[in-house]
Amino acid sequence: MNTSSIKQTLGDEFPYYKKLSDNEKIRFENRVKAFIEEKTFEGRKNLEITDKIKILVSATAIQLTFGHDYFLFEHFKLIIIYPEKYHSQYDQTYHVGEANSRGVIVLSWKDFYAGIKVDFDGKNVGLHEFAHALLISEVTGKYVDDYFSDYLEKWLVAGEAYLRANKYTHKHFFRQYAVTNIHELFAVGVEYFFEKPNEFLLNEPDFYKIFSLTLRQDPRLKNNEFSYQLLFKEQSSEMIAIRKNVTRTNPKKNTPVKLFFSFFLIAFILIIPFPVWMKVISISALSYYIIQRVVNYTSHEKYVQLNAPVLIRKIYTTTSKISFMDLIISLDLYQSDEGADTLKIIYADFDRIESMTTEVTTDINVLFFYAYYYHNIATFKNGSRYFAPTLI
Repeated sequence: MNTSSIKQTLGDEFPYYKKLSDNEKIRFENRVKAFIEEKTFEGRKNLEITDKIKILVSATAIQLTFGHDYFLFEHFKLIIIYPEKYHSQYDQTYHVGEANSRGVIVLSWKDFYAGIKVDFDGKNVGLHEFAHALLISEVTGKYVDDYFSDYLEKWLVAGEAYLRANKYTHKHFFRQYAVTNIHELFAVGVEYFFEKPNEFLLNEPDFYKIFSLTLRQDPRLKNNEFSYQLLFKEQSSEMIAIRKNVTRTNPKKNTPVKLFFSFFLIAFILIIPFPVWMKVISISALSYYIIQRVVNYTSHEKYVQLNAPVLIRKIYTTTSKISFMDLIISLDLYQSDEGADTLKIIYADFDRIESMTTEVTTDINVLFFYAYYYHNIATFKNGSRYFAPTLI
């Protein structure tokens, strides 16, 4: 199959391709051609496999993996296509598509093509099944894109947290089938990610960012130009609400006066005939305060102090591993097998996603994370799952 026929079909039929820059279109065409050459396409129920069918099915696979270096789905050698819904041997029901661990993808052409022609309803059989195939390929060890492998591990943690929070509710953004299990959450999420990206970001801003990082794409933008900076510059509605309760304070303000007063108190304590133990405790406390003021004065221009009225319990401070530039993506607060409250944190530092687990040892309503260099503070609700906003 020559490149000109691929280019013609994609230009006429494939919305994703039309949004790419000229250089990216060439790269897309070459990937589609390579994919077609690697796969066997079989028609069932007298369906004739045309070049158009091969091109559009292959283009869907390339769309999903266009942000990655690896795109051939080597575990899947055979793609079977029926004219319409077919009776599946898997569960003896009628399907519109499936991807199985034997390395076969099955599609209903009628439903597949409808998903391409209407690209704004969050329903795309091709993307759904190739998303399943992507996870299966990763599990079998035959998907060798290191970037995707690293980020998928973090997505799975966030996905499991999302399921626990939404499995028995109807208030989430996706259609109900998404919360069936982790595989369906990924597959349905992919459909919404490409077909309803703006609504996805509006309703689940931090989960959208996890998808964008994992697939290394951002369909909202012109030419699908992925950018960490653009992805993370926006703030969620939760952030806007939190900012109303935030006061930015300049620690340099009145610091010389406060330091002078602290030294005066130390001199006063030394002169007054207090017991020695009382003097030691008082002077130690004042010395600690002085050191803190000096450090803030010399190292920090400002810090954030939260005045929210909900802070009625002891503040739990976690770790300094999370730095000023980090974005908290998600939190999962749950009970471990030993019964201890455990917090799993996923955060991004603009180069990669990291996760961290820590044990919560105090009764709390609000969790605090300190970014020590600038004392940025973000608040998170105590519960089974809460997606956090970007840093204040």
